[in-house]
Amino acid sequence: MRIYDLPLLFFALVLCAGVCPAQNPEAGTGTSPPATSTVPPAPAPRPQYFAGTLVSITHDQITVSRTLVGHPPDTRTFQLTPKTRLNRANCKLNAKVTVRYQHLPEGNIALQVLVHPSSKPLDKHS
Repeated sequence: MRIYDLPLLFFALVLCAGVCPAQNPEAGTGTSPPATSTVPPAPAPRPQYFAGTLVSITHDQITVSRTLVGHPPDTRTFQLTPKTRLNRANCKLNAKVTVRYQHLPEGNIALQVLVHPSSKPLDKHS
């Protein structure tokens, strides 16, 4: 046997081990446990984004409206939770915001509210 035949022989043994049926000690005894189907939990929905104008804000919800050309206005309300990242000092009515949220059975849950700076130019005194 030559030395370069050893890797080929090893490969053949590994390939045969993968093809040969494995012995199952429970197959012949009849004492196998009952099959239970374990359904993995559904993954959490991916975060989505909604950008528009802040219409109203309370301690537990925020409402944002947007208008797209050729479409009717779209207004959505999002639930605020203690985990929602939000700077209430910047949240003023008619501010431009982007809401990162998850759509869950209990409603749209805001994860983060980003307030965009106003596009008005700063008044510079010369």
